[in-house]
Amino acid sequence: MITTDQLVWETVSNTIRDSNLFKESIKKEVLNDNSIVQTNIDVKKIKRKIKQNDHLIQRISESIVNQETDKLIGIRSQKEIQDVLDRLDVELLKLKSNKEKMLDEISTRHQNSQWIDWINEWGVRLEEMNNSEFNFDDKKTLLKTIVDKIIVKSTDNLEHELTFRIW
Repeated sequence: MITTDQLVWETVSNTIRDSNLFKESIKKEVLNDNSIVQTNIDVKKIKRKIKQNDHLIQRISESIVNQETDKLIGIRSQKEIQDVLDRLDVELLKLKSNKEKMLDEISTRHQNSQWIDWINEWGVRLEEMNNSEFNFDDKKTLLKTIVDKIIVKSTDNLEHELTFRIW
C-alpha cells in the first residue's frame, strides 16, 4: 500500500515532469541574453531593421540622383536643390552610421553568445527531485511553492480521494 506522502509526491513530480508551463519556466530562467537561442532571435530582429534601413538608404540615394538630374536640367533653382541635397546627405549619413552600429551589434552578440542546453538542465532538476538525497523537508518546501491546496475526501474508511489545486 502506498502512503499518502508518496502518492502526493509522485503525483506532483509527474505533473511537473509533464508540464509545459514548468518546462517554459526553466527555459526562461536558463536562457539569458547570452544564449545562442536568444542571440539568434535578436539577430533576426536586427537583420530585419538593417533591411528596412537599406531600403531607406536606397530611396534616399535615388532621391539624390533625381535632385542632381533636376539640377542639370534646370527644373528648380540651384539653391533649392542644394538645400534638398544637403538634407538628403545628412540623412544618408545617419542611416549608414545606424547600419554600421547594427552590424557591430550582431558581431558582438555572436561573440558573446554561448550554447545553453536548457533541456539538459530540466532533466538534471527532475533527477535532483527524485534523488534519495532530496529529503522530506526539501520535498515539503517544493510542494509549498507549487501546490496551493490538497483536498482530501474520504470515500470509505480505507480509501481517500485527493484533489490538488496548483498555484
